[in-house]
Amino acid sequence: ADEGGVGVLARRARRGAGMRLLALERDDVAPAALDRGDHADGLVLVLEPRALLDMGRVCLAKGDTVEARRLILESLAERRMPADRAGIVLVLGWLAVIAEAGGDRARAARLFGAADSIRQSFNLPAAPLKRVDPRGMMADARVRLQDSSLDGAWAEGRAFTLDRAVHYAQGN
Repeated sequence: ADEGGVGVLARRARRGAGMRLLALERDDVAPAALDRGDHADGLVLVLEPRALLDMGRVCLAKGDTVEARRLILESLAERRMPADRAGIVLVLGWLAVIAEAGGDRARAARLFGAADSIRQSFNLPAAPLKRVDPRGMMADARVRLQDSSLDGAWAEGRAFTLDRAVHYAQGN
């Protein structure tokens, strides 16, 4: 294997060294994934949705909201509905943070409202914020959105179905 690249990453992924990568046989991967993955020795490495989310959070912490949004939206696209409802709720929350950081407070309120409603409707536990938001970015954004002028937007988001929330998050 290539000692400086994919082979090392594949071994790290198998050892669980904090890497969340899937090593797949090239023939088992959809053509679209081949464009996103790293290739070597007939293997394709594709980032899992959680790794994409984590990378998006790092970009957000560094102030790169464009790249953060791209990665987090890719994480959303890779999640399997309806099986990964908890992950989708988490992604909606992070997309709300990005919207709020970009000044689109109404969009942020809708996304937070949708995330809250979906979490409650499927009896999903609230993720411990210390684990999913160690810098407090999500909590801070929620506090900044506590404004009566945003009640309507928050209520709109709470009325979204899971499918509607995902489409809205994707910009549709």
